[in-house]
Amino acid sequence: MTIEDLMNTDAFLSIQESVYGNAGWINDAERKERIEAAAEHGGEGSSHAEIIQDWREALSLLSVIDSDFPEEGGDLTEGEYDSLEKEIDDCEAWHEVNGTLWEQVG
Repeated sequence: MTIEDLMNTDAFLSIQESVYGNAGWINDAERKERIEAAAEHGGEGSSHAEIIQDWREALSLLSVIDSDFPEEGGDLTEGEYDSLEKEIDDCEAWHEVNGTLWEQVG
């Protein structure tokens, strides 16, 4: 699984609903204001850091398949979870090194 795959999971979509839907505005009025202002010009408005945090929240909602009881199901193998977590960490590190972590996404 990649970050792109993660963004198509029900877990991520539910987080997006809480951020961009009515529920999210209660907790983050400043982000709402930026998103609305950016939308007027075709932009996104969230910072890279906020979107990376959304990815982390979605990842935390996905369950890891228990190797002792794989028949019980789960969303990801431990390897997939670790790989995705590394991809998110690497993306965050890249933005941090390049000074764009808190910049708004186009």
